Amino acid sequence: MLGVDFGTSHTVAVLVRPDGRVLPLLFDGWPVLGSAVHVGVGGEVRVGRDAEFAARQDPSGFEPHPKRWVGDDNLLLAG
Repeated sequence: MLGVDFGTSHTVAVLVRPDGRVLPLLFDGWPVLGSAVHVGVGGEVRVGRDAEFAARQDPSGFEPHPKRWVGDDNLLLAG
């Protein structure tokens, strides 16, 4: 089973094994992934630190807190 906590600023995920052990998923060696998202002009999607890094070159495709948009019909990034 996979459990995901999609937070406003950070996201965490854990696997629950059949024997009941809980294992955190690691993202670049860390159990916490930034919830930020970046969509490039070519449509490529980046999340976490990769999204934050891409935003330095192309801020129009960046949303640091995408959870705030859950329930809205649209979130326009990168035009």
